[in-house]
Amino acid sequence: MRLVVLAPRQWRAVRDWVGMPERFHDPVFDTIFHRIPHADELTAHYSAFFATRGKDELTRGRDAAAIDELVLAGVLEAAPERVTAV
Repeated sequence: MRLVVLAPRQWRAVRDWVGMPERFHDPVFDTIFHRIPHADELTAHYSAFFATRGKDELTRGRDAAAIDELVLAGVLEAAPERVTAV
């Protein structure tokens, strides 16, 4: 599952869904340019969130939060260790 997190609306939906730490609720993080320097921390948080949930649960949560998905068939299956987020 790849999520589209570019627009402020998308970021806020994902941030709330995965329970990002409170400091990421600062409006400055609404832009991808302010999230990039924190990519390692964000990726760690995403990884922990996704690791404890199955595909069906993630799909239902994503749909309920109205988060856009970018479908890249086979990418995660080919290289799951390359998952990064900003």
